[in-house]
Amino acid sequence: MKKIFTVLLMATLCIQANSQKLGLILKGSSTGIGGEIGYRINPKVLVRTGLDQFKYNLKTNFEDGGTNFDLDGTIQAGTIGIVADYQLTKKIYATGGLMLNNFNTDFKGSLLNDIEFGDIIIKKENVGQINWKVKPKSTIAPYLGIGIGNLLNLNKKLNFGFEVGAMLQGPPSFEIIGDGFFSANSSPEFDQAGKLNTTFSSFQFYPVIRLNLAYALKTF
Repeated sequence: MKKIFTVLLMATLCIQANSQKLGLILKGSSTGIGGEIGYRINPKVLVRTGLDQFKYNLKTNFEDGGTNFDLDGTIQAGTIGIVADYQLTKKIYATGGLMLNNFNTDFKGSLLNDIEFGDIIIKKENVGQINWKVKPKSTIAPYLGIGIGNLLNLNKKLNFGFEVGAMLQGPPSFEIIGDGFFSANSSPEFDQAGKLNTTFSSFQFYPVIRLNLAYALKTF
């Protein structure tokens, strides 16, 4: 009996010793491009922590009724988080964790030409600017998803994964800042930001689509 117990104990230790992996995971997703450090605790559980980022600058102008309008803005997304994957089958896993959500949108608008009211001419410099800002209500976002693959598995040094999920970031928060002729847009009396918050209050999830490339650095 003692010999059987010793054999089983040694087998368990050998399995455990060869079931852990540390690796680097490169990812591209709807929240940006980045990387993670992954640690596979056992064949079923993988813990990942990392960050990603995306930034897009938009500068354009358009004409409406003889008035030229300049629009200059930035769309930024990104996360810093920690998640745990649980292998449901050989090729399918569930994942969940917490994210620090860095989504932020900031646009500024101004006129490119003077405004004429009959004989009255108002210089474009005196018209003012308007600024729209959008960010999530909460920067801490729970994340749930499901993926295809088996990252940092025990059989391969390099493997791929595809993942879809969503962050619960809460409703978006709009802020409008205007001066000059645009000051009415930011006035509490008109409350345009509040109306936008109400209109988009049901948009509480940020969709995540992600491609992962994992490379095992060390096996324990």
